[in-house]
Amino acid sequence: YIITEGLSFKNKEERDKEVVRVLERVGLDINKRFCYPNEFSGGERQKIAIARAIIRKPKLIIADEITSSIDYFSKIAIIELLKDLQKEQQKLQQELAQTGEMLKQTKKSETATLNKLTLLNQDIRTRKRLIRNINSELTALNNEMGVLGDKRNLLQQELERYKADYAMLVRQTHYADMMSSPLLFLLSSENFQQLLRRMRYMSEFAQYRKLQVKRIADTQAEIDVQNQLLQDRKNDRETALKSQKREQDKLTRDERKQK
Repeated sequence: YIITEGLSFKNKEERDKEVVRVLERVGLDINKRFCYPNEFSGGERQKIAIARAIIRKPKLIIADEITSSIDYFSKIAIIELLKDLQKEQQKLQQELAQTGEMLKQTKKSETATLNKLTLLNQDIRTRKRLIRNINSELTALNNEMGVLGDKRNLLQQELERYKADYAMLVRQTHYADMMSSPLLFLLSSENFQQLLRRMRYMSEFAQYRKLQVKRIADTQAEIDVQNQLLQDRKNDRETALKSQKREQDKLTRDERKQK
């Protein structure tokens, strides 16, 4: 009990094992652990004092005349014991230093891992926003393409109407007469008033014909512009679709890394 005083072992078997260990370390017969204090010599009591000191594995031992009352051989054994204890303590300190360094490295590694995970999460959030922006761009492009397509179709219908009006104009008799022989058309007038009317008609008709031709040309040019705009938007949409797929693939890889 003197040696185990202050130990926290609740199990009697574990406590006895620890007592046997320190008795062997200080060079005492383990069977004497059941003896009373008055049955020990002065040197044995000194060893018991040392055993009491080392059983709790202290970091520091203050020894005041630790070899007093001990015979020569016991003194040598005690000194060797203290040397062994010092060596063991140094070894343990080295192990603790190595363990501490490993813990530091592990902590750095964990910090790096946490930083990497934080950056990965940030990258995932940013990439999701980018994909949403690309989706919005695709929606806007599809809407614009729809508007451009409708406008082109209206222009195409208008062009067809202008062409039909011009074709009907060509089929008219007076136009055929004017085109075959404008001078004969004028000279064949029955009177001067009819001549004036025919001259005015030919002038108005020429202006109207020019206007129709210009309308057809302008409408065709606008259709060409709309077709080019529509093709440009199709190219933009194709680029956006490729970007969407590329970013989605990257997002999938990042989410796998996150798991």
